[in-house]
Parts: sequence; C-alpha cells; structure tokens
Amino acid sequence: MADTVTPNLGLTKPEIGASANSWGNKLNTNFDLLDQKVIRNTAQWGMTLGDGNSASTAGPFFITRYNNAGVIIDNPLSIDRQSGDVTLTAKLNVAGNIVMDVSGQSHITGPGIDIKGDGNITTVNLFATAGSFSGSISVNGQITGGTIVSQGNMSAAGQINGAALSITGNSALGTVAATAMAANSLTLGGVAVVPGAQPVPTITVLTAPSGVYIVPAGCRQLHGRMVGGGGGGGSRNAGPGGAAGQTSFGAITAVGGSGGLQGASTLGTGGAGGTGGAGGNFRMRGSNGATGGGITLSSPQTFTSGGQGGTSPFGGAGASAVNALGTVAAPNSGSGGGGSGAGAGTTAGGGGGSGEYVEFLMNVTPGQNVGYTIGAGGAGVDFGTNGGSGVILIEERY
Repeated sequence: MADTVTPNLGLTKPEIGASANSWGNKLNTNFDLLDQKVIRNTAQWGMTLGDGNSASTAGPFFITRYNNAGVIIDNPLSIDRQSGDVTLTAKLNVAGNIVMDVSGQSHITGPGIDIKGDGNITTVNLFATAGSFSGSISVNGQITGGTIVSQGNMSAAGQINGAALSITGNSALGTVAATAMAANSLTLGGVAVVPGAQPVPTITVLTAPSGVYIVPAGCRQLHGRMVGGGGGGGSRNAGPGGAAGQTSFGAITAVGGSGGLQGASTLGTGGAGGTGGAGGNFRMRGSNGATGGGITLSSPQTFTSGGQGGTSPFGGAGASAVNALGTVAAPNSGSGGGGSGAGAGTTAGGGGGSGEYVEFLMNVTPGQNVGYTIGAGGAGVDFGTNGGSGVILIEERY
C-alpha cells in the first residue's frame, strides 16, 4: 500500500511497514504544514472557533484582544453560527468598497462603532449605533441602503440613498454631508426632518372666539399670521363706533382697531388702526378709518357718505352708504366698519380702524397646547357698520 495524504491539510500518511528511511522527513514536513495552517493563540490575540459540537445551537466564532497584563480587552469581532450576523465593537475601516447581500436582511451593527470606507457602502440595512461613544458613517464614495442609522455623523463624497435615514449625534444634532441625498424619511437629533413621503405644510384657520390649539403629530414649527378685530363705524350724532378686541396666540398679541368718531357738528374722524401688541417676528399697525364725507346741505339737499373702514392685509373693509346702512366688514378680516352716511341736517361718521397685523415663527413639539383668542369686531352705531372680527392662520411645518 502506497503513502496517502489527508484531505484537508495534505499531511502524508506513510504506508504501514514502509518508509523505513524516509518517515522522519515525512513527519517533519507534516509538522511544518501544521505550523503553517493551525491557528494559535498569542499573548495579544485569541481565537475561539465554536464549541466543537456540530449539533450545538451556540458555537460563535470570535476574536479576543488582550492587554499587556494578559487581561481581556474585548471581542472586536464575533460571528453568530446560526444567523451569520457579524458584530463589531470597534471601527470598520475598508480600503475599497463595502458590499453586502442586498437581497437578504444583512446589516452591520455594533455598539459605538465607526464605519469608514474609501469606496462605497452598499447594504440592506446599515447601523452605527452608540455605546459609550457615538458611531459615525463616513465614506469617500456613496452610501446605499434600506435603513441607515448613525448616532454620530454621516458623510459621503457621493450620494446617500436610503428609505430611512437617521442621524442623532450625542448632545447635538449629527451632520449630513453629501453631494446628493434621497430618502423617504430623515431624522436629525430625534426630530423628523422629512417624515414619510415629504409632506407639504398644512393650514389651520382659527376663528372661534377663544380656544386651545394643539400642535399636530410630526409638526416642528408654526408660521402664524394674525390680525386684531376691526373697529366699528361711527354714527352721525349718536356716538362713536365700538372698539375692537385683541387677537392673541400664546404670548403674541395683535391689538384691535378703534371705532370711528361720530359726525355731530363736525366731520367724523376715522378710528385709529390697532398698534402696540407684543411678540412676533413682523408687525404692522392697522390702517386708520377714513373721515366722513361731510355735512348735509339743506338747499339744495345733498347727502354725503361716511368714511370707509380701514383695510387689513386680508381686505374686506366695510363701506358706507348715503343716508343708509352700508356694508359691514367681512368676518375674520380684521378690517374696520364703514361710518354712517349723513342724513338730513347731520354730518357723516368716520370709518373704524383695522386691527394690527402680526406674523410669527414658533418652534413647537407635537401635542403642545397653545391658548388663543380672536378679537371681536367693534359694533357700528346708527348707520355705521360693524368691523370684522380677527383671525389666526397657522401654517404647520413638518
């Protein structure tokens, strides 16, 4: 029987009763092969190749690091025998590309790892999650995956493409740097920047006299526009128009307009526009109402109209009629009512002033409550017409 060799390492198995003068050389060659092939543990590194039981459900493969005193530092790499998942506890630095099975459920995950590559990362899911330190994802190419999560920063010289991107960082927002980015959702610092399918802003119009506004789910900022109520139109000789109420949203206020003055024996002066509210990013005082048209002449008898109400940015000011009731200001316009037109032997009244106009930006959290009031329009007197009530328009940004 001739010599044979083992199937894995190619070790020589001498023929029984043969190799009388050559078995020593064959044995030494076998030892050299074993020294080349067999994995050994050192003072710095150890390797565990499962538990040696083919029927075991455990048996992970892992590499162990030791410090100079021989104490275990960690297991920087482990592979689960059942799932095949690879777990890293340190940085993953790749000179080329990182390409994983995009048809399966493969992912890279580990506590506090940094993932870096000089090429591209392509995978189904990619997680750089934080343990005691933030994990970051950084490549010189592009990052492509289904769910991409980094609790540190994320950067790519090319594109970042993912169905869901989440960058947290430690106490501050993480950063995203890329020439282009495509995602159905993006989260920075726990705040949804592009939730779902990139929804457009929504609008809520507040017209009730008072209430509580509740910030909708996913909303992070409000852009508000509001106006105080418009003053009522003044009479011919029965008194001024009524002052309008103040509109408020939280601590932000828009003052209502004043009522137009009565005509009596002089021209009825228009009411002053609202001014002097608090808060907001942009504020414009209301428009004054117009002065009444004049006194009625007896011969020949001539009637004049009252002053028109002041107009807010929403329009809808009240108009006056001659010796009759004019039109009221539009509801929720914040514009002033029209003054009384002159009758026999009377003088026309002034129009009411419009409410103050305010715009504001407010950073909010979903579910937050904000109290509000809508300024009532001032009442018109005699032939003077009512001013328009205020309004609040809320644009919700997500």
